[in-house]
Amino acid sequence: MIISGNKTNQLQMQINQLSGIMFSSGRIVPDKNYWHHSLETAFKLGNPAPFAETLSHYSWKSIAADISRLYTQLNSQLVSIPLNAGNIRNISTPNISPEGSGRFPKLFKELCKLWRKGLGNLCKGMYLHGSLATDDWTNYSDCDILIVLKNSSVTNAEKLLKLRKLLLEGFSILKVFDPHQHHGFFIASEMDLNYYPESMLPVACLENGKTIQGANELTFYVRPNKFEAIELCISASNRIISRCNENIYDWSGYKLKGFLSGLMLLPALVLGAKELFIYKRESFSEAKDLFTEDEWSVVEWAGRLRQNWPAESRYLNTYRKLGNIHFANRYVDFALRRLGLDKASDFINTDHNESQLASARSFAKKCLYLANESRKNT
Repeated sequence: MIISGNKTNQLQMQINQLSGIMFSSGRIVPDKNYWHHSLETAFKLGNPAPFAETLSHYSWKSIAADISRLYTQLNSQLVSIPLNAGNIRNISTPNISPEGSGRFPKLFKELCKLWRKGLGNLCKGMYLHGSLATDDWTNYSDCDILIVLKNSSVTNAEKLLKLRKLLLEGFSILKVFDPHQHHGFFIASEMDLNYYPESMLPVACLENGKTIQGANELTFYVRPNKFEAIELCISASNRIISRCNENIYDWSGYKLKGFLSGLMLLPALVLGAKELFIYKRESFSEAKDLFTEDEWSVVEWAGRLRQNWPAESRYLNTYRKLGNIHFANRYVDFALRRLGLDKASDFINTDHNESQLASARSFAKKCLYLANESRKNT
């Protein structure tokens, strides 16, 4: 694992790992085994002693206490670091109204309700990015949202617990929109924007974004973060490689979509490892020349599946009817998969078969090689 010598960077990476556990999934009960890698990474990045409470009494309360403590430390360190005036990115995102949000008015109406319910007291803004923001969505598209938290929220454990409760409700909203949604909300604080690593989310994504609620203007003071970008590319490449010995027809639709999304993100991650952070849609043309035609063919296969993703299936239709029950969506999801309703074969045409996994392995290995080459040049 690559660890930057900058202690402030390491501290921010620890926060990112723990915030991912706290906010970026729909899990109701914390599961140490499920997040073993994230916890292990957080501990490797610094002295594990402060995490003794989290390890011995694994709870949302202990994780919130750790995050607030680390953010307080980060704040004290950032006071002594001048803002990176050489790389300031000012963006202004237009508002999106519930009525003017294409064919998804219910989604944004529900998110606005959540803002009024209390999220707005804890956050600076809520921002849509990705294909829903740029209007090039397909039936495959999920909902990508960045939430910028106030500094007063991230340094207060009680407020972090309130935030988690609201975001869990928000995750239910995202899952009804796309039952195959893998991730929750992207999270950053005002503090993070003053020392911003683009490996977290390229600023270009927000330049193409829209404001759902809150401030339209954001300023990013971008810091160098090649170390984190290389690590992210290496871990993502290894995840794809690890799945390529399986039978794609044994997968659920959820697992298939996770695999395809991870595969299509790799070009952007390879470019990030070279310190080029751009919008994912533009990463394909930018990265294509780094690969042979055979290596790149699996990206085109994944793109075709994305473009032709069906709007309906037994699983999608049933989930959307039952998953509206607040906090029940995890149990609905589990039950439907156990019943065998969510099959990868519902989303793959007959000419797409296991041979594509061999191509995916070759492609991911090339991405791993390119990331390691970037490491050598660091």
